[in-house]
Amino acid sequence: MKFWQLRNQFYDLICFNINQVYAWQPGFDKNNLTRWVKQNLLVKLRNSWYSFPDYVKMSVS
Repeated sequence: MKFWQLRNQFYDLICFNINQVYAWQPGFDKNNLTRWVKQNLLVKLRNSWYSFPDYVKMSVS
């Protein structure tokens, strides 16, 4: 799966968890989330919750 596919699906939710991703794509590789966090494409909030950096910047401003 490409990052843009995940972004298009979950961007409007502001934050999402891994179970929502599995419900959408049952064969999803969780390692992708780790890679995207390391590339600063996603922000890990806690446990299995993630958000996009755009929203984190908005809440700090």
